[in-house]
Amino acid sequence: MTLILERPQILNMSLPHSVLQARISFWKNETEDMLAGLLRCSGYPENEIDEYRGFYSAYIIPQLGPTPAEFGGRPSSYMGDDFTPIEFSWAIGPDGTQAVRFTMEPLSPLDGTPTPESTWISSLQSLGHFASSNGFDLTWSNICRRALVQGLSNQDICSSKHGSQFSVGCDFTRNGALIGKAYFLPHIRSKSTGIPSYTLVADCMQNLGLETPWRTVHEFIQTLPQDIEATPEIVSVDCLEPSKNRAKVYMRTNAASLATISEIMTLGSALTDPVVTDTVRTLERLWRLLFPNAADTTSIPSRNSHHYANGFVVYFEMTLGSPFPLPKVYIPVRHYCKDDRFVAEAISSYFINSAEGSATVENIKALFTHRSLDSRTGIYTYVGCAARKAGPQVSLYLSPEVFAPERQVNAAHDITLGS
Repeated sequence: MTLILERPQILNMSLPHSVLQARISFWKNETEDMLAGLLRCSGYPENEIDEYRGFYSAYIIPQLGPTPAEFGGRPSSYMGDDFTPIEFSWAIGPDGTQAVRFTMEPLSPLDGTPTPESTWISSLQSLGHFASSNGFDLTWSNICRRALVQGLSNQDICSSKHGSQFSVGCDFTRNGALIGKAYFLPHIRSKSTGIPSYTLVADCMQNLGLETPWRTVHEFIQTLPQDIEATPEIVSVDCLEPSKNRAKVYMRTNAASLATISEIMTLGSALTDPVVTDTVRTLERLWRLLFPNAADTTSIPSRNSHHYANGFVVYFEMTLGSPFPLPKVYIPVRHYCKDDRFVAEAISSYFINSAEGSATVENIKALFTHRSLDSRTGIYTYVGCAARKAGPQVSLYLSPEVFAPERQVNAAHDITLGS
């Protein structure tokens, strides 16, 4: 693998060398080391870990924006509850195969606000240097960008829940290549134009040639009771040619019981593939560990009901030539469980009979040392349960909590000791 140093457009803004070096050092310590730990926990060979670290350091770190010490407040990213602009994830399939991924929002190096639309394609193109073996292609990314987002004005930002419209993701494969992913949030375009997000997403799916599987989703959502909402929040696509690509529509819902989430996940039993049935069973196991005293019809109360990311998420993955989507459920444990230790113990119980999964879950816990897991939630953000062709896949989503108050206290303590 050869690293081609062609910087994304947003990185060409000039900043003092001392500022850049301090940022690089900070983000390496707080996020790159965590990425390396996740890759190592998941059994990636050391040569691939080194290559992926090189990519991350060259292309991703410079897009994470200013450090906490440079902010009067905190950045503008929607990614985490403390506004950390990156989230890692670990996934394990039915055969025990493990994978590491991340999603990040490119932020301005000047003030930490979301980068302008004119820079997004260059951010995605930087992924292509490590993705050539997978047929890197931005056709679908460009279709989604044109259909779902728009340039920002101050009025747009002030009238919206947040100013984020775009983020970048990567799957780290086992053959030394990346699969890039692009995420688009239509909320600002919807509010600015008055066009419902549903309409924007439906038009986008038609432009992608996915109107048939989307119709299956849409027709079911139309039958939901008036008190149940399911709103399209994000559309993501891989950076692959259309014939190999997947489009995912993420629906955030106020439904919060196992029975209702399962109903949405299966589109009212319209999805009858055995792998979907197996995934519902997996969801049931996870649910009963995370919410042990709840009946199937009991709605789980949120601990943060006014947060814009409050609510469960169900996405539907669609591909060309397939009439039915595959679902995935995201359980927002950061808003529905009492603390991170409880989540970690529940996941450990789930993997009690899986040597690979159990060992990795324990090793992941050891990566977070800035605070006690039982102090609150926030490190474990979501637990995912996805229907894959090979069977159910379980995922953990993890925040480095770079802007967490505990880290700032620790940093201030270190400065005092060093003075």
